[in-house]
Amino acid sequence: MRILRRIIRNHGRGGTAAGVFDLIAAIDHKVRGQESIEEVFRSLDAERDPLLGYLRRRRGSAVAAKALTLKILNLLAAMRELLARSTAPFSRPYGLMVDPSNGCNLACPGCVHSSTVKALKIFHWNKGLLSEALFRSLMQCYGSAAFQIMFCNYGEPLTNPNTPRLIEVAKGYYVQTALSTSLSIGRFDAEAYVRSGLDFMILSIDGATQKVYERYRQNGNIDVVYRNVEKLVRAKRTLRKRTPVIRWQFLAFEHNAHEIPLAFKTAKALGVDQFTVKAPFDVSWDDPGVQP
Repeated sequence: MRILRRIIRNHGRGGTAAGVFDLIAAIDHKVRGQESIEEVFRSLDAERDPLLGYLRRRRGSAVAAKALTLKILNLLAAMRELLARSTAPFSRPYGLMVDPSNGCNLACPGCVHSSTVKALKIFHWNKGLLSEALFRSLMQCYGSAAFQIMFCNYGEPLTNPNTPRLIEVAKGYYVQTALSTSLSIGRFDAEAYVRSGLDFMILSIDGATQKVYERYRQNGNIDVVYRNVEKLVRAKRTLRKRTPVIRWQFLAFEHNAHEIPLAFKTAKALGVDQFTVKAPFDVSWDDPGVQP
């Protein structure tokens, strides 16, 4: 139920979430005891109005309360189907992954865009940008039930100039939005991303100096990254926004671990909100010189 605690905390409007969480926990307990999916959905339907009423009083917005009610009931159905190991679920996905762009200007080892992968033709990864029309079609099918969208996969989302607009569309469905980027890109409209309503921006920066940084983030430019971080922090201050939350994510390899303290110090000086160190996947099959 931790995901529900996080949902209520993120969508609540002041006060405590204890009451609504108790209500949701009671519904969850009830549906877990149902033997058939028909009983599950009858129970969820019966609990819809009480949950809606509580959220309406808490949120103060009928539209937001209806949206959140649908999302919560769908998540409870998904949890029940997971426990039942259902092979034909009726629930909708509560999390979505969308790649605004298939392309990337970097060539990190282990990625579909690395020089080795391209030379060996391991993947056939055609370039392309996601259109707003196609994204709207996806959201019409799945947006009403989803809690979160991650705007990235193997592409660099910032290479699509329309990504801020896609985020705006997603926010219209009361969806939490996040993306991961190298931020090593020449054209970056920081204010557009702040205005879009983006909740989280993860910055993949695995080094504090160019020589160390480019060992893994091949074709990347640390000075460009730092300039773009400054733009983003400045845009948040200018527009008086708390989001996106900016997280510097540092993948720790043998060649860059010694720069973690310097990277942390730099992140703090730039005004980054969070700094995390992560263990990377083993990419030595691609580049033996890059070891976790």
